[in-house]
Amino acid sequence: MSKKKEKFNLRDIPGVGPKLAEKLEAIGYTDPMVIAVSSPSDLAAIAEIGEGQAAKIIYEVRKMLNIGFETAKEIHERSLKAERITTGSKNLDNLLGGGVETQAITEFYGPYGSGKCVAKDTIVTFINDDKLHFETIEDAYNYYKEKFGEYIFDNGFIVPLKGVKVFGFVNGKIKKVDTSYIYRERVKKILIIRTRRGREIKLTKLHKLPKLINRKIVWIEAFKLKKGDIILVPSKNYSTFLQNFEKKQSKFIEDTIEEIKEIEYNDYVYDFVVPEGHVFVGGELPTLF
Repeated sequence: MSKKKEKFNLRDIPGVGPKLAEKLEAIGYTDPMVIAVSSPSDLAAIAEIGEGQAAKIIYEVRKMLNIGFETAKEIHERSLKAERITTGSKNLDNLLGGGVETQAITEFYGPYGSGKCVAKDTIVTFINDDKLHFETIEDAYNYYKEKFGEYIFDNGFIVPLKGVKVFGFVNGKIKKVDTSYIYRERVKKILIIRTRRGREIKLTKLHKLPKLINRKIVWIEAFKLKKGDIILVPSKNYSTFLQNFEKKQSKFIEDTIEEIKEIEYNDYVYDFVVPEGHVFVGGELPTLF
């Protein structure tokens, strides 16, 4: 008979002191189950601890949650008896070896799209033919859709791009980087984040923003942010941002979240696909997306 699972908080975990518990809570790791399913490398990076300590903490949490483990042989024997369910796509079924396996969890991961998008009226800055453009990401999508065509991808569509650059965030600096696609998909709800400096950021729950924790940047999913959190932004306005860029200076300032709420949307959200750095500058006021 298995041991009954009991509720406990972060401070009950062996190896987690008050300071580390506060740090984990600040970045949204309030549920021990989140730690239990983390990898040692991920937990070490986000909590700024050694991988050995992270592995020990994960082990202790799994033990406290009474999460069982199976041998590779047991898993293999069970998988031989499992059936497969079609996804509705013949090509995807073939990639999965005949469909989604029963008695197992199949995870789909995409380097872009994947729910990490901004609202259609988000202003984006991009460069084409050495000309600087400020327009909504929806208008940019529709323009290049007519020029290069649109293709089905994952839960939405992509438009391939040629000769288009954005202001990307690479190794702590703002640089002009190539963007290879614009992606869009339809969602039912989005988040609106309003800040002390006047930003209104509309994005999906999974889109990450750079939160400032102990003077270090940690990229956090929007749904984990809360009122009072500090995010890092490129500049107070585009005039200053472009001046700094011309001087080859990457200056950043802090902005505090004043309000965050979920709203009904039922429309398309969009994302620039930036292979180098995966981040672009946009918004009515300069923001790192």
